[in-house]
Amino acid sequence: MTKEFENFADRVTDELIDRLQEDGYGHITVGVRSVETAGGSYEAVNVKLNGTEMAVSANLSKVYETYLSGMPMEEIAENLTHQISHTLAQMSRLDVSFITDYENVKDRLIVDLVSGNQSRNRLRDVPHGNIADMALVCKVMADPDDISKGTILINNSLLQQYGITPEQLQRDALGNAARIRPASIAPMSEVLHREPLGDDEFLFVASSPDAIHGAGVIAYPGFLDQAAQQLEGDFFILPSSIHEVILAKDNGFLHAEELTDLVQAVNQTEVAPEERLSDTAYHFDSREHVFEKAEQFAARKRRDRGKGSLLENLAEKSQRVSEEKVNRIERASTSKVKGGKEI
Repeated sequence: MTKEFENFADRVTDELIDRLQEDGYGHITVGVRSVETAGGSYEAVNVKLNGTEMAVSANLSKVYETYLSGMPMEEIAENLTHQISHTLAQMSRLDVSFITDYENVKDRLIVDLVSGNQSRNRLRDVPHGNIADMALVCKVMADPDDISKGTILINNSLLQQYGITPEQLQRDALGNAARIRPASIAPMSEVLHREPLGDDEFLFVASSPDAIHGAGVIAYPGFLDQAAQQLEGDFFILPSSIHEVILAKDNGFLHAEELTDLVQAVNQTEVAPEERLSDTAYHFDSREHVFEKAEQFAARKRRDRGKGSLLENLAEKSQRVSEEKVNRIERASTSKVKGGKEI
């Protein structure tokens, strides 16, 4: 963070405090924090309503770019204030008192798959599960019928209030998420509104019905096996974003290294830093029921082929030794018969 950016951030936070207080938000905490992502990091301005779990963040690094491009500070502060004030107003209208009672929370639990790199610092205070280099966190829908109205991340403090284990929280969240936001798998041609490819379709999109924070469906109980059945065998998983993943049939023509390069290229050019899930491609082995990084799958297959070749070589060598032993016995037997002795 440069000195120029620090000065800019200080001016923005001062402006936000003054303007938000004028809008009636007198008890707020405004600060700047670093957000790590799979593709880098950015600075975010965070506004929290004191005494509540409600907070709003905005990408300050992106705003700084508009400032360097010539946008006046007055306009920047006005736009940010409007954005944050509008979101806070929506959140304030929601009754979130239910959040402290786990019995009320259980039916609103969902899961969210995020980048392990992006969330490394935040995950210290959040119960989570690890899926390769990604992390599965649990959230509560503020409105049980509409995820667009916001979610509340379950942190260690709330978990302690609930008096349950992280394992139970994850089980409950996965089960409930699969019920209220069931996974969907659609051919890529259908998603892009193109001519169906029929039997030639090999790319599919997996997400939730609303396609919002839907990448977590890959952790749903039984999802990978169901996907393997629909795709008729093994498949690769390309983490398109936190909202969805792409499933590609393992037809023998796709290579792990090329797919990982593709994921990284798309992340750098097409996906916003805060929405990047991973820079790695993954693979699901439908026979072994193994989910792993694509490179690990490729290495495992190379080792298996190597073992096969070694076993074949040993078998051939053993056969040659056996044949040679038989030949020696036959030669010895012939020699002894010629000498007038019986075996």
